[in-house]
Amino acid sequence: MSTRAEYLDAVSSPAGYGLVRLGLDLYPWQVEVLDSLEGVGSRVSLRTCNESGKTSVVIASLLMWHMETFPGSLGITTSGVYRQITQQLYPPCRAISSRLGDHIRVRSDTMDCSTTGSRVVSFSTDDAGNAEGYHSLLLPAASAGVEEWARAVGRGCGLTEDEMGEILAGSRRSSLLIVVDEAKTVPDEIFHAFERCHATRVLVASSPGRPVGYFYETQSEKQGHRWKRFHVQAKDCDHLWHDAAKRAELEDQIKTFGSEHPLVKSMVFGEFADVVGLSVFRAEDVSYSMCGMVPTWGVGDRRASLDLSGGGDSAPLYQRNGNVVSFVREWHERDHKRLVREVIRELVRLHLRPEQVSADCGGLGGPILTEFADQGWRLSPVDFGGKARNPKAYTNRRAEMYLTLSQRLRRHEVVLPDVARLRDELLFQELVDKDGPLQLVEKRLLPHSPDHADAVVMLCDDMADPRELYGIDWKGEAQYPDSRTPKTGPNPPGLTGELADQELSRSIFWS
Repeated sequence: MSTRAEYLDAVSSPAGYGLVRLGLDLYPWQVEVLDSLEGVGSRVSLRTCNESGKTSVVIASLLMWHMETFPGSLGITTSGVYRQITQQLYPPCRAISSRLGDHIRVRSDTMDCSTTGSRVVSFSTDDAGNAEGYHSLLLPAASAGVEEWARAVGRGCGLTEDEMGEILAGSRRSSLLIVVDEAKTVPDEIFHAFERCHATRVLVASSPGRPVGYFYETQSEKQGHRWKRFHVQAKDCDHLWHDAAKRAELEDQIKTFGSEHPLVKSMVFGEFADVVGLSVFRAEDVSYSMCGMVPTWGVGDRRASLDLSGGGDSAPLYQRNGNVVSFVREWHERDHKRLVREVIRELVRLHLRPEQVSADCGGLGGPILTEFADQGWRLSPVDFGGKARNPKAYTNRRAEMYLTLSQRLRRHEVVLPDVARLRDELLFQELVDKDGPLQLVEKRLLPHSPDHADAVVMLCDDMADPRELYGIDWKGEAQYPDSRTPKTGPNPPGLTGELADQELSRSIFWS
């Protein structure tokens, strides 16, 4: 900065702080969003396309600005999925904090600033009670730690004692910042709890989903008058629109599905869209299965599945323990023999036997399975194109397995890993609009081969039915014995008859 006044003016605003203090290269929309949160009482609703940088840039820099600017302040961040906090928000916060010095400490789900006494606390939205009790409080003026920090900044920029005093005087009131990330997956009651907190500043941000819920209302006329609204598309982000590889990927999705497809509208254009009636999976069911709130059961029933491919395409390996599915790793190996050796080594590490592992036998899967058998590993073959067990309801095993998983997710029976590609591949799946047995659209019409989704549906196909395992009847009434002990396996915490009854009567897939 050429003058002290310019520096003071810059770092006092969230965008200036990001540009000057953090050295970030902000897009115009990021500058506008950040600076709209400078004033007391700011309420901002941000709707973006996928991979826009709303979490890693906007939210991360906003939290740092808030901690360093307002002594004794509190920042609350929440998301529907805990991994959004630990894997998407806190890593960039940790990277940014390394530029500021050791007075900023970033842990797994909390942050604090030792010089200002400010902190940030993050949680996932499994309990609306977590959202209550945070209020903006009047605190004494700056502590000695704040003065030490201000003088350190001042010395570096040639500020006078009076100018540093201006900084401290502007921070006599503590500030409460509330940030709701991926707001479309956050229950309405969490927002209602936050309404009672009287926050100094509020940011709700998300890629759009269906046009329902509190986040949608903040972007619509129903609540729009209460919020400063922003809408960001892929074309507003240079790293998406002007990167050749990424641009080609986006244009391929638009060409394949059409600009009005719900996924394209959300991921590329940042638009709300109703999930079409022929979608196999509902977005809310997939999100819930990945949020860590589904009860676990059946521990000890261990299986694994491998989706086989050739030519260096993805060959993902997933495993299941009871109803908990986890991603192990994937290979992009052109040499089939080498792929087989590496997979066997991984299966041995997992202490799995050949009969516990399923793999698709279609296409190149057949010859690769033969190679496994030659190595003493005769895996269980799965023929996606084979005859369905219930041919009156499904055209083939592929449709049957996918619709079976859809039913399980609607009943909240499966814990899925929060893997972005798995989420996308499940939501890509659609039914063919025709009478008769249910049929999925051909794989060649999808943006890419659903390798991860195929592995997961194989893994969950023959999973036990908790309604039988734990004595829950069709009406959703629990039939536990007095000991509350299930017929086999451990008693799942929180499993009640309600889990078996959710929307079954309305499911078009139930047969």
